[in-house]
Amino acid sequence: MKNILHIFVREYTERVRTKAFLILTILAPVLIIAMTVGPIYFMARSNKTQRLAIVDLDGRLAPLVEKRLLEKPKPPDPKEEIKKASSGGGRNNPMLADTYTIELVTVAPGQESATRASLSERVNHDKLDAYLWLGKDVLQSSEADYYARNTSDLGGAATAQQAVSNAARQVRMTEKGVSADEL
Repeated sequence: MKNILHIFVREYTERVRTKAFLILTILAPVLIIAMTVGPIYFMARSNKTQRLAIVDLDGRLAPLVEKRLLEKPKPPDPKEEIKKASSGGGRNNPMLADTYTIELVTVAPGQESATRASLSERVNHDKLDAYLWLGKDVLQSSEADYYARNTSDLGGAATAQQAVSNAARQVRMTEKGVSADEL
C-alpha cells in the first residue's frame, strides 16, 4: 500500500512538471471563456438595420407591431437593472437594439402560398433579412412565424416575438374594453 502511494505521488509530480500540463492549465480556461463570451460580445456589437417584411392576415396587429419595432429603446435605468438582477431577472437582451426598415405586405385572398414563396425568395437573395407571418388566427393561437436568413440572429427573433406579444395583448385588452390609458 505504501508503494502504491509513492508511485502515485511520483507519477503525479512527473505529469504536473511537463510544459504541456502547465500550458493547458492556463490555456484551457482562457479558451472556454473566449468561446462563451466571444459570440455574445460580437452579437451585442453587431447592431444593424434589419429589413423586415410583416404579413398580417388578420389586419389588426401589423401597425402595432411596426410601431413597437420602430420605437427607440430607452437606456436602462441602473436602479431597475439592480432590482431585476436581485429578483432573478436578467439584463435586457443586448441584441434588441437593432433598428428596422419595415415593409407591410398585403396578401390577396388565395395568394398566401405565393406570397410566402416570394418572401422566402427575397430572403434567400438578400433583399430582406427576415419576414414575420401573422396568420388569421394569431390572436387565438398566439403563434406567428418568423423566417430569417440568419438563423443565429436570436435577437431579431426575440424582438419580433416581444413586439407581436405586446401587440396581441393590446388588441385583446382593447377588445375587452380596456382603454389605452388603463392599459
